[in-house]
Amino acid sequence: VKWTGSAWEVLSSGGSAPTEVVVINKTASHTLELSEAGGYVRMNVASTNNLTVPPNGTAAFTVGAVIQVRQVGAGQTTVVAGAGVTINTSETLKARKQGSTLTLVKVGTNEWDLTGDLEVAP
Repeated sequence: VKWTGSAWEVLSSGGSAPTEVVVINKTASHTLELSEAGGYVRMNVASTNNLTVPPNGTAAFTVGAVIQVRQVGAGQTTVVAGAGVTINTSETLKARKQGSTLTLVKVGTNEWDLTGDLEVAP
């Protein structure tokens, strides 16, 4: 089961946890889509690029949604908060370098936690 913020939702009636994730390859800046929840977004971009987290009114991810992000290309990936979105992080919103992996977890209606190999804040 999973807590949706207002009620418990049954995800399955048994079985085991999934052993695969959907790999999503991007070659330009991108705004997250609902279908990418639980996915692994690979930003394979040669120049600086943005991965935008849209507001709940645009894409209503469930609280608890997790999205993995990897900077595959040489262009630094920055996670950008859409209108009204808060992204909590201990450092910057930028992947530290090529090969860095980040994790986004939705923790509230328009609030996400960002962890991983982030560029250190100045």
